[in-house]
Amino acid sequence: RIRPVGSNQEIPIDIRVVSATNRDLEQAMQNNVFRKDLYYRLNTFMIHLPLLSNRPEDIPALAKHFLDIFSREMHKNIHHLTSEAEAVLKQHSFPGNVRELRNLIERAVITCQTDHISAEDLQLLPALPIEAISHTPLCQWADLSLQKTEQNLITEALSRTKNNQVRAAGLLGISRDALRRRLERYGISEPK
Repeated sequence: RIRPVGSNQEIPIDIRVVSATNRDLEQAMQNNVFRKDLYYRLNTFMIHLPLLSNRPEDIPALAKHFLDIFSREMHKNIHHLTSEAEAVLKQHSFPGNVRELRNLIERAVITCQTDHISAEDLQLLPALPIEAISHTPLCQWADLSLQKTEQNLITEALSRTKNNQVRAAGLLGISRDALRRRLERYGISEPK
């Protein structure tokens, strides 16, 4: 039962709370940045999920799942990832965990021009020693510059949405105003 603020009447409710965090809540309680009473109310059943980088055997199945979703959403006929693409994914550290994998596959589907996702479609930079990265300009070892990649994504999103800027912005995960600024900045005219 709950009693709304300012009311004398209690209302019966039937709810289940599912919550998730990547923070150490016990440490947060010790540092007084998370309320103990809330922790003990929520902590009925805890599931600890390992990082994606600690379970590379799950990556191909998750990638295929996201590939199926985005291929269907974008009306593309992309069937699979190549073995090279799967190998590249398994070697990636995925600091952004499953969300990073999801976004990576979505971007690959947007830009892919064939019926499969190749290692090149993933646009993952090769793993280089930190010394090489710190002394080498990015444009010497990256296949595409960030600006060129963004231009390609914008052009592809506009093409797929038949120049509907609202839908294209949604595909790209940005606002319509942000899309317009990028169109102006890059001098991109809408695809025919």
